[in-house]
Amino acid sequence: MKHIQVFAGAGLILMLVGCNPSTKGTIVVNSEPGGAAIYINDTLTDYQTNHVFEEVEEGEYSIRLLLAGYLPWSEVVTVQAGKTVTIEAKLEAVEIGALRWRYETGNDVYSSTALGADGTIYVGSWDNYLYALDPSGKLLWRYDAGHLISASPAIGSNGTIYITSYDKNLYAINPDGSLKWSYMTDGNIHSSPAIGADGSIYFGGKYRKPGTQELVDYLFAIDTDGNLKWKYRTENKIKSSPAVASDGTIYVGSNDGFLHAVNPSNGSRKWAFEIGAAVESSPAVGADGTIYVGSQDGKLYAVSSGGAELWNFPTNGAVSGSAALGPDGTIYIGSADSRLYALDPSGNKLWEYNAKRTIRSSPAMGANGTIYFGALGGTIFALNSDGTLLWNYEADGNVQSSPAIGEDGTIYVGSDDDYLYAIYGDSPLASSAWPKFRHDAQNTGRAR
Repeated sequence: MKHIQVFAGAGLILMLVGCNPSTKGTIVVNSEPGGAAIYINDTLTDYQTNHVFEEVEEGEYSIRLLLAGYLPWSEVVTVQAGKTVTIEAKLEAVEIGALRWRYETGNDVYSSTALGADGTIYVGSWDNYLYALDPSGKLLWRYDAGHLISASPAIGSNGTIYITSYDKNLYAINPDGSLKWSYMTDGNIHSSPAIGADGSIYFGGKYRKPGTQELVDYLFAIDTDGNLKWKYRTENKIKSSPAVASDGTIYVGSNDGFLHAVNPSNGSRKWAFEIGAAVESSPAVGADGTIYVGSQDGKLYAVSSGGAELWNFPTNGAVSGSAALGPDGTIYIGSADSRLYALDPSGNKLWEYNAKRTIRSSPAMGANGTIYFGALGGTIFALNSDGTLLWNYEADGNVQSSPAIGEDGTIYVGSDDDYLYAIYGDSPLASSAWPKFRHDAQNTGRAR
């Protein structure tokens, strides 16, 4: 690099010859109030407002801010070399518990929403379609799965969406809505897929016994290319959705009356815990490895990672939903007896809330301690952490779908009235061992 000195009056100008000028600029992102999550080009950054991004390449950037309890904010900015772009966003508060939007499908929505990293909302319907919506509720695409979808989608680390259907298939769908691959079984699939740390997909289904018309029930393990890795036999159908522990063990309930623990490497049995009644509930896994699962016998069971019963809590109705766990270890579970229960880690009742309608929906917990769930009759409930009612919203049909919570606090839940509802909330998903049905926003069903 050469230096040429040019005198101009009393000033010294230093010209750099042979040196490329900087092509980078700065973006300052401020908001009122602060603390909003910052997305750049639909990718969540590690930063919140107020923040300064330095050494940003020239070009256009989409900036999106999300803060629970406030409307999403977005703007496109242009970065120029050596210049600073400053954003001063005034965030608008929303009415908590009010409808943000609703999207009409062609039939009942039992499926529970999965949320992509870019905010895309995925949900299945009994009209046979898997839907992809943007955060404003606008349709991006839909995929025809050939038959009813009652299961919930799961999203892999590369953005692939997995969904099962009554047409006997597990589908792998690309983020643009095109088919990646499908895997066919021999019976309707009720079970939602879970995703292992290595990308393996687990779900319950049926295979026809060779040379006969007899359908046999299995837990399937499929690799990321759509090939069968192994299958594990149960003695009755699997409506439960698998849960994957941090060590890779797969837990799944069956209508054969057992909770099964399966080795991820080869599909061999680790143990089977006998409950004696159908297990349609999907297991939840605690931070210490305890498995919580409900049964049609009306009880919630706590089972050790070794397969021993720790305790059970009796309700007065079938327990079909999945438990949610609070950061302090509190266990939340609904029952067909119309009550949502809060239990301490030893299985003692802390409180109960009478929803006055059957509860099949699994609760979800916000970071501020709010508990969300639905009930037959169409009510979506939000409870304080002490079990008192915070607010409720009335859908026009039964709510058997389980709530999902967006980064901005929006609650997504489906109804038998054919709609997916988006309701304003004021807190993102709680950071706990198992805060919702299928564990996380992507519905992986995997403990971390």
